[in-house]
Amino acid sequence: MALTLCIAYAMDFCSEEQVREVFGDLMGDHANITKVTTLQKTNHQTGHSFKMFFIDFSKANDVLTELLADIDSDPAEESKRHTRVEYDARGHFWKVSRARKNDKTEKPEKPEKPEPFKPRIIKRD
Repeated sequence: MALTLCIAYAMDFCSEEQVREVFGDLMGDHANITKVTTLQKTNHQTGHSFKMFFIDFSKANDVLTELLADIDSDPAEESKRHTRVEYDARGHFWKVSRARKNDKTEKPEKPEKPEPFKPRIIKRD
């Protein structure tokens, strides 16, 4: 059972190595991290760069299970549930959530084309 966590917003200076190190330290020798995927993004309103991280785990351990339980207990709607993982001594943290599935295998049906417009006379009452 593969599990994926998401850090939806991380400062531009954060790195894949830092993410691996933090989750490795958090979960100990049994972190089971198989892959960390990084996406470079830009905030369209401010123009600032930031990163998104997806952390794949091959299997859950006690710490990951506890983290997932904390995410699931968040009273927010499901798409906004998260927990905080502190990554340095100054109190900086990442909001960590379950990664949402991106199922692009099913294409939505195309709506039927409406009949072409035909001019008509509008009669007075």
